[in-house]
Amino acid sequence: MPATFEEFAVWPYGRMAVAAPKAPAVSAIDRGPLLDLIAVVVPDSAAWLNSANTALDGLAPCELLGTPREDRLRELVLAYKYGVFA
Repeated sequence: MPATFEEFAVWPYGRMAVAAPKAPAVSAIDRGPLLDLIAVVVPDSAAWLNSANTALDGLAPCELLGTPREDRLRELVLAYKYGVFA
């Protein structure tokens, strides 16, 4: 069995073109202001923003706005939007 993807691309059928995987399309709302994303994705977003969340170490999401951990909040909202839960 080949050890790397590059080896797999030429084994067992000889050389063949292999297209690079495409990145998933990202909508404008996903890249836009976080509060707009939350308003679209989360039902009763005002209550959610002010409630403690175990996925955010017990902090309320509003406590992360404007901090370096805001990216974690965006990841959480996008996971909810796309149905990805860990």
